[in-house]
Amino acid sequence: TLPAPVETGLTTRVTHRGLLRRRRETAGGRAMQAGFESATVHRDGVAHPRPLTRCAWYRHTRDLLLVRP
Repeated sequence: TLPAPVETGLTTRVTHRGLLRRRRETAGGRAMQAGFESATVHRDGVAHPRPLTRCAWYRHTRDLLLVRP
């Protein structure tokens, strides 16, 4: 038997700020599209230089395969 494929793609975490506490939701997948009034977006742990109102990401689940002649 073959081993199960490793989950690849992207993971999204949303933090909701309430009056008493913060609530976090996490979702994973291959593509993500979001729209909001204003948000700080982090990619690979690095914050975007300005607040964004919309963003989209897509991640191939297989690495690029190159063929040499």
